Amino acid sequence: MLFADLFKIHRNDDRTPIPILLLMVLLFALFTFKMFDG
Repeated sequence: MLFADLFKIHRNDDRTPIPILLLMVLLFALFTFKMFDG
């Protein structure tokens, strides 16, 4: 899973990039919305 790999890479860092996490959540919400719309 690409999301899992990205999360693992982010978790390896001491500080968590909150903006990137928020962006990923936003993209996931958009994807789910498109799935429901379709």
